[in-house]
Amino acid sequence: MAWLKGKGGIPLEAQALYRRAREMADRGKYEEAVALLKQGVMIAPCFMRALDELGECLGRLGRYPEALAAYDHVLCIDPANRAAAGKRDRIAAMIRQQHRERASRAWEARQACMDGPLMATLADIASQQGMGILQKAAARNTGT
Repeated sequence: MAWLKGKGGIPLEAQALYRRAREMADRGKYEEAVALLKQGVMIAPCFMRALDELGECLGRLGRYPEALAAYDHVLCIDPANRAAAGKRDRIAAMIRQQHRERASRAWEARQACMDGPLMATLADIASQQGMGILQKAAARNTGT
């Protein structure tokens, strides 16, 4: 399909999708904006303003890996784009923070499990029987 080219060689359809997406984003409708921007980028894969806005919207939705990919695409087209590099670095830092928070929550959940009432009950049972759980299991496995 032949596309009518507009300003900067970007097809007019992609530019119209970009404008509608900006309107959606301005209203806080980021999911709708993302859908429109993805359509625009399918038509014009090197439409840097659309890719940049896509990264912004995805970041606002907390979809950081996708936002990172959008900024990476911009930087593949224009490695000297300092604004995109800064936004990419900010998103990468958010991803690292999310990973740290998830790891911390997992550690806290593990500690709660280890310090919880079930473990106390198991320890009480083992001490009442005069041997630790591991000693008991070892005795069972060796047949003593």
